[in-house]
Amino acid sequence: MKQQSSPSSQASAERMELLAALEQAMAIAEFTPDGRVLRANGKYRQLFGYTAEAIVKRRHQQLCAPDPANRHDFDGLWAGLGRGQSANGRYPYTRADGRRLWLEATYLPILGADGQLKRIVQIATDVSAQAEREEAERQRCRLLTLEREESHNRIRQMAFYDALTGLARRSRTALNVLFFDLDRFKQVNDTLGHPAGDALLRIVAQRLRGELRATDIVGRLSGDEFVVVLTDCDPRQTTETVKRIQKQLSAPCQIAGATLTPSASIGISQFPDNGEDMETLLHYADLAMYQAKGNGRGQFSFFSEELNRQAQERRTLEVALREALQQQLLQLHYQPQVDLKSGRLCGVEALARWAHPQLGSIPPSRFIPLAAECGLAGELDRWALDEACRQLAAWRSAGLEVATVSVNLSPNSFHNIELPRQIADTLQRHALQPADLNLEITQDVLRSGNPNSLKTLHAVQAMDIGLTVDDFGTGYSCLGYLRHLPVRALKLDRSFVRDLEHDEITRALTEAAMRIGDSLRIAVFAEGVENEEQRRLLTHRGYQVAQGFLLSRPLSAEQLAAWLKERQPAE
Repeated sequence: MKQQSSPSSQASAERMELLAALEQAMAIAEFTPDGRVLRANGKYRQLFGYTAEAIVKRRHQQLCAPDPANRHDFDGLWAGLGRGQSANGRYPYTRADGRRLWLEATYLPILGADGQLKRIVQIATDVSAQAEREEAERQRCRLLTLEREESHNRIRQMAFYDALTGLARRSRTALNVLFFDLDRFKQVNDTLGHPAGDALLRIVAQRLRGELRATDIVGRLSGDEFVVVLTDCDPRQTTETVKRIQKQLSAPCQIAGATLTPSASIGISQFPDNGEDMETLLHYADLAMYQAKGNGRGQFSFFSEELNRQAQERRTLEVALREALQQQLLQLHYQPQVDLKSGRLCGVEALARWAHPQLGSIPPSRFIPLAAECGLAGELDRWALDEACRQLAAWRSAGLEVATVSVNLSPNSFHNIELPRQIADTLQRHALQPADLNLEITQDVLRSGNPNSLKTLHAVQAMDIGLTVDDFGTGYSCLGYLRHLPVRALKLDRSFVRDLEHDEITRALTEAAMRIGDSLRIAVFAEGVENEEQRRLLTHRGYQVAQGFLLSRPLSAEQLAAWLKERQPAE
């Protein structure tokens, strides 16, 4: 009888085949479990600046020990390898010539037939240039923060303490504070480089000065923010001035070989009606600017008490959201995704819900955008991912068959190259497989321009985790990206389903979406199905899976368990 190889030996053989394929392209070294160098290929020796003879005389800690600040993480990494787990991370090292080096290193354990650790393989990639760029950007942000503080003090001195404004206070003469924020300025920096962004700032400053009187004041607050103080202007005159400035700003200009059309969102506060000190006036003009930006780029808005009330409500809601995340007060509800012909459950989508004891039920359309604005989107994503996986494991332990759970992640999560590792840790913690999880992404991920996004998407897909593009067919068109992105499914936006019965063009577009999916070998399903006619029309056009109130509303974990148990006898 032929003896079968053990799973560990099979895994070891597969890893050796993979390493052989990577040998020509990557810097690779092998170590004993106690850290002695067994071998290091030419790319690895070149990376660290050692000869073949010198490198084998060293242990791993001597050869590429990271900085002391990273020592704890490094030791934990080796402890994990001792349990047969692969590990990776980014660490600073020192070359033989003393030069600092940043590496992304992956460590793979090679196990023997008995399952014991035999060798450790390190695959290293030099990311020094990227690390230097990131450090330069952090330094730039720190300088901008200092610049903002210095500029703020300078403008405060000019607009509040100087004789002109002092005279305005004594005579109660009207002043208007205009807060300018350039639209799409980050895109200019990201695509054309910071020198191009600096050139644009100079052009904007010149154009602002060209439209102002000698008695008016203009200054750059920081980054792409400018402040203008108009003296002795009523609201009508201020509006006319703002419109002239907008027209002048929007004239095309040539920068770094590209034609740019600048625009700015502008908020306006008034002295003395909105405040009598510069701190208050700047704050209110800033609030009005955000309202203008929310109305569309290139707009302006005057501050109002209603706007102040909304800002106070937003601050209250932000504090409450932080507390809700810290105290685990949010919940997930789950909407079934159902086979339209058989009624079989194909999976569930996890949807965040928030019921506040004083503020009442707060809809996701309100608190999810707020999380993105105040830097809580990542924390919300991590909570939703962990809670959805925990619940899926609990259902299965109770004998309930739920094939997959879909979790919505914000675009910022895909900017994080650590996301695949975080997902793997979450799945392992709840004893789930990658195929048990599906991630729903918005089209904003596809157009963000962040270089890490595509890398992270491919890494997630390589784990056998499904990726679905949500709200497909609305807003930004991502058809050109679909050929290159590792998405597994498209979810037709509910607006198409809503108009399906009454609009012939919508029916044609719905059918075209299915054909796009078929040609790209990507599944297409629909959301927002609310009646039998919509189900019939979708089925006729080839849609197999859908979700919506006709099939089931979003349910709590307990309600979904009951829903499944009711359906089991019928199935």
